[in-house]
Amino acid sequence: MLAVLFLTALLPGFFAPYDRDALHDPYGKPVLSHPLGTDSIGRDILSVLIFSARTSLTVGLGAAFSATCLGTLVGLAAGYRRGAVDEALMRLTDLFLVLPRLPLLFLLAAYLNPGPVGIIVVLAATSWASTARIVRSVTLSMRETGFVRAARALGAGPLYTMIRHILPNISEVVLAKAMLTAAAAMTAEAGVSFLGLTDPAAMSWGTMIHEAFTGGALVNGAYWWYLPPVVCISVSVSAVLFVGQSVTDIRSAPTAQHGRTPLPSPESVSAPQREFLSVEHVTVDFSDAEGGNHHALADVDFRLPEGGRLALVGHTGSGKSVLLMALLRLLPENASFHGRVYYRGTNLFGLSEKEMARLRGRELAYVPQGAGNAMNPMLSVGFQIAESARIHRGMGRREAFDEAVSLLRAMGIENPEKRAKDYPHRYSGGMMQRALLGTALACGSGFFLVDEPTKGLDPAGREEVFRSLARLDTQTILLVTHDLEFAERFADHVAVLYASRIVESAPKETFFAGPLHPYSKALLEAQPERGLKVPMRMRSFEEENHGAACPFLPWCDEAFSLCSSVPPLVERSGRLIRCWRYGSTSS
Repeated sequence: MLAVLFLTALLPGFFAPYDRDALHDPYGKPVLSHPLGTDSIGRDILSVLIFSARTSLTVGLGAAFSATCLGTLVGLAAGYRRGAVDEALMRLTDLFLVLPRLPLLFLLAAYLNPGPVGIIVVLAATSWASTARIVRSVTLSMRETGFVRAARALGAGPLYTMIRHILPNISEVVLAKAMLTAAAAMTAEAGVSFLGLTDPAAMSWGTMIHEAFTGGALVNGAYWWYLPPVVCISVSVSAVLFVGQSVTDIRSAPTAQHGRTPLPSPESVSAPQREFLSVEHVTVDFSDAEGGNHHALADVDFRLPEGGRLALVGHTGSGKSVLLMALLRLLPENASFHGRVYYRGTNLFGLSEKEMARLRGRELAYVPQGAGNAMNPMLSVGFQIAESARIHRGMGRREAFDEAVSLLRAMGIENPEKRAKDYPHRYSGGMMQRALLGTALACGSGFFLVDEPTKGLDPAGREEVFRSLARLDTQTILLVTHDLEFAERFADHVAVLYASRIVESAPKETFFAGPLHPYSKALLEAQPERGLKVPMRMRSFEEENHGAACPFLPWCDEAFSLCSSVPPLVERSGRLIRCWRYGSTSS
């Protein structure tokens, strides 16, 4: 139906039997020569109907395009930037939402240019707010996805991230809302024209109804005059609505909590020369809607020398991935973090967001988990690898794509020229993880933060990822994993996280030969090659005092009286250990 309407509007002279202003007998009934009859001055109604289609469709689609573009820009900016930008834009949106639309529409149409352009401006000004609300809602959800976090971690700016990564993934919602806005705009244009608030020279279907009403069509029984434009408006609006509904169901995503992540006090950005990376007393808390506070990391300390390979191990939920996000300053809005992170002597927690954005990707390269939505499903793999090279190394489009192909080849992916043009869903888990590693390599960084590289992979995939990481012989690598076998093969130092705290840190050989902390021992004993022993017995304890006690107390066979409080992290024989058996004066 829309195709017929558009074709007719584009070529009215080809389809109309007469010129629009050609005069015949007035009030002529439908006959073979005039299938829809003539109006009060003798114009052929079919010809006028065909010539009027261009104005009605142009106004409807033009208003929908303008309103959708404005609403999308406002919604993207508000949903992505949050904070003061979100508050200001949403208050403006609320203002337009509560204004009485029809009276405002009639008032503006009466005082502004009554031509098609003026009507488009009026309709767009009164229609953009609902689009902004919907786009903001889905953007709030989209900004927390893995591939958006990965783009930010690789140094992509806000505008680039919104246009390249978020907008393509909400395009169905935007298109559906545009179609619904077009239908509403065509109906509103017909109403404004019927009231005579538009230029009568710019004929539209609404103008035809107005002329039929003022020309006495009802009094004279000339149904053939007012019925055709009513049918055309109904058919076109219905067709647009059908298309809009078929695109997607528009659903508002849950609104995330407002507010920005509070920065620690920037004592001094510069600091005396420390290790390549020095993490000191880092604590991360998450607040919930009820005002509660949940610890994700508590007083985390470790050092990483340049060229070193540190593996953070522990079960799911221990805080490993949260630590990486904290180092990159990419925690959610409801997170607060404290402590100091010195990178090459600079306190990352003391940098501004703009300064931190320059480091992400260029010097701190994040490799997310490949099992989730770490890559944008709307962009080819080669494009996403190439964009890192373009952002951080200033390469041209062709040069960057060639670099992407070269990196895929270096990562062991066969036929890289073809696979670079494939979309992420065509990659296996192992291939995806290696492609993500290639994306980080394209930045030219010397420090990699790698999150669960073997998660969900079979032995062959794990081996491919190991070989790819092993090629990084000059880079410094902080690896998060629950795969102890992989950590033993790859890392030169191991740190164990349990219940948001580091409980043991030791060189790889020392750790796997004889761990000291009871939880570390339990981790190794739970491995299939070491007997698959899992602690089943739980010690009785007072639930209300558990938060102040050693978190491993309920499962520990070596506990004694001091374990009712959290032990300090102490040094013993070249390793760090958080256990009262090594931290007490009696031990």
